[in-house]
Amino acid sequence: MARWKKALAFLLSCAVLATPSAAYAAETDAVVGTLSMDTFSYTMAPGSIYDFKASLSSSVLKQEDVKVWSSRDGIAKVARVAGTGKYRITGLKAGVTYITSEIRGVHASIQITVENGVKPHGVTNWTTSLIHQSDLSPTVNVTFPEGTNLMGVAALLEKNHVCSASDVLAAAKGTQFDNYSFIASLPNATSRYYKLEGYLFPDTYNFYKGDSAANALKRMLNNMQNKMANLQTQAAAQGMTADQVLTMASLIQAEASSASDMYLVSSVLHNRLTNGAAHDTPRLQFDSTVFYPYRVKSEAPAGFTSTYDTYRFSGLPMGPICNPGASAIDAALHPASTNYYYFCHSASGTGYYAETLEEHNQNLIIAGLR
Repeated sequence: MARWKKALAFLLSCAVLATPSAAYAAETDAVVGTLSMDTFSYTMAPGSIYDFKASLSSSVLKQEDVKVWSSRDGIAKVARVAGTGKYRITGLKAGVTYITSEIRGVHASIQITVENGVKPHGVTNWTTSLIHQSDLSPTVNVTFPEGTNLMGVAALLEKNHVCSASDVLAAAKGTQFDNYSFIASLPNATSRYYKLEGYLFPDTYNFYKGDSAANALKRMLNNMQNKMANLQTQAAAQGMTADQVLTMASLIQAEASSASDMYLVSSVLHNRLTNGAAHDTPRLQFDSTVFYPYRVKSEAPAGFTSTYDTYRFSGLPMGPICNPGASAIDAALHPASTNYYYFCHSASGTGYYAETLEEHNQNLIIAGLR
């Protein structure tokens, strides 16, 4: 299926699902402080406010170095309350976000739900993260854009002097992360190119330089673990598994030209899976799967044939082809309601959708692809 791809901007955190991960630290590290937030979750209406504390207890770190932000722009904003040591959350519009405090890669978070007409209420249970001696070691922030595949994750970790790319790729195929239930329960795990593909949530992470691949990947998996319960619930409500949702979201992420375009791409994906044979589209035929785990033909070895190729195999590929972001996951769960079975994109990213092959062929001409 012809389509146009562009680099998608990184979104700070998941709008749909859950909290940022607490920093991983070796169990033998001495605890040198704590970072706490005085609320576990809070529900508020648009326009209402809520003040909370993000408290640092440490003899080696300073309170003013604590950073606080909202994971999803537009749902709620947060700002320091001058002279009080508190922070103020203002509800903006309906949705879910996470207010996160961070210092040296250690996080504590509050889930904020903004609902119209709701009576403000919260759970005043302290959320506390331990700060270890190793957290004071040289660190680096690495941002993984939405749609980064496993090979891209490995390359970014090596580029930022966290660990070697080869170690990451080897670890991503093994069994050492099977203590995470969502990895241990993967179907067709041994047939996947990389077991961890799709489960390394795109985000900004703080890593220790010169760390092991296992520790680096644990940080990313811990982030995903925090999101899995909510994702599994939402997937089940749609009659799917979390793995199916992530696989669909990865295809949507790779094929769509914008966040809004994702919902239309998702409609084509769902329509083909549900009733494609009756519309002469028995297979997905998504270009993004043809050379996976490589991005494009030029990266793949000569004569390479992918077992994920949806031109050759029916249904979804056996796993995700990249690590999708929150918008793609939401689109997989909530496709637009259409009768589209075809799509393509022009060089400028404009999407063209069709119900029939005849319409699609005309769209290819209009889009400059034929």
